[in-house]
Amino acid sequence: MSEIIKVKTAKQLTAEAREQIGRIAASETIRVINSWIREEANAGGVSIKFTHNEIRNTVTKGVRKHYFNLDDVIAKTITQYWLAGYSGSKEKTPAGIYFKISWDFVG
Repeated sequence: MSEIIKVKTAKQLTAEAREQIGRIAASETIRVINSWIREEANAGGVSIKFTHNEIRNTVTKGVRKHYFNLDDVIAKTITQYWLAGYSGSKEKTPAGIYFKISWDFVG
């Protein structure tokens, strides 16, 4: 009986850890993208373009201890920008995947 409880507890702890790390990764993704947007907007730009590897490496540096693949969390977070009124695209090239976030807000 105790072995069953231990396995169930381990699975529950793993799920909770994955959820918590996902929230941390999403927050870090937002922080990174917002800083890139601010920097580009202050320079007069209207969009940012970055590779999947750029965002993943930057977010991974901010999320020190993670044992899960953060790619899905990062992609879902980028999608939230598009749903929030920013224009955007995802482009596959031989060099990799590029994301673009554009804005034309009058400020």
